[in-house]
Amino acid sequence: MKRKQEIIRIVFQRILSVVVVIFTVSDGNALAQSNALNETGYGHDTTCKPVVFVKTNLLYDMMTFVNASVEVPLAKNLTAEATLVYPWWRNTERHKTIQMRYVAITPRYYFGNADKPYSSFFTGLTIGGGKYDLQWTRRGVQGSMWHVSPVIGYSHHISNRWKMEYSASVGFVHTKYQKYTQTDDTPYGVIKVKDYPWVSKVLNTVLPTSLNVSIVYTFTKTKQTQHHE
Repeated sequence: MKRKQEIIRIVFQRILSVVVVIFTVSDGNALAQSNALNETGYGHDTTCKPVVFVKTNLLYDMMTFVNASVEVPLAKNLTAEATLVYPWWRNTERHKTIQMRYVAITPRYYFGNADKPYSSFFTGLTIGGGKYDLQWTRRGVQGSMWHVSPVIGYSHHISNRWKMEYSASVGFVHTKYQKYTQTDDTPYGVIKVKDYPWVSKVLNTVLPTSLNVSIVYTFTKTKQTQHHE
């Protein structure tokens, strides 16, 4: 099991590295093509409009949690973001489990940058939820949750198409859960025995709900008008 998880982790990191290289090369090729046109005496007026931002949280990537977010502009300074987080690790021999299916939607408002749209301080409201199974000893907890959290952050360009983004949120969390004990020596193998299967506990509280250091790739819609100088 440990070897299998290590292989999955390495493969995921390699895929992420290849995707970053491909997008970086494509960004560089576009810039080189633009310079070539200028050098030959053919200029062009270019208008680039962001249509989709695709991002991954580097903090989750370091923990090999599968995650992705897609952000779509809706209006000037206003966007909507959808997020998926899907860690799915389990090591029964060491009694460790980190499994979660989490999705969230966040409308955002950017405070403005006329030169580079959607590259500034921003605020938003995240509504998310999912199911989880967390275990670090023989004891663990399974349940479902949802939350509503104000979010603040900052986004800035590091190249024509690439951005870095930093954000955090704290909000109201509602969770319904059951505690269990992992039992190994059963006719059915390893099972998780819930303390009271007919009883679920409920917790309503305020907690930190996200911390993001994300790398973002921008897909744009480009309109060019060429002219000879």
